[in-house]
Amino acid sequence: MVTFETSENFNKFYNKHKEEIDVKSTNQLSNELKIKGFKITKQNMRIVEGKKVGNLHLNSTEMRSEDDSRRDLEIGIKSVN
Repeated sequence: MVTFETSENFNKFYNKHKEEIDVKSTNQLSNELKIKGFKITKQNMRIVEGKKVGNLHLNSTEMRSEDDSRRDLEIGIKSVN
């Protein structure tokens, strides 16, 4: 397993190994690569030549603040009423 301290370090690695990384599933990538504070995902998924492909994306795993959660709850309540 390869661990990266920052997303910038991962981006450098990704640019060198792009072809190898792009053909792997997010599950395979999660087992092989760790980026502190981020989760590897793919966006804009589509099927090409029988394989799922998409654009690699890093989602932050940092917890949202309690204020953000309350604001989302208030917005949800207002939209229901």
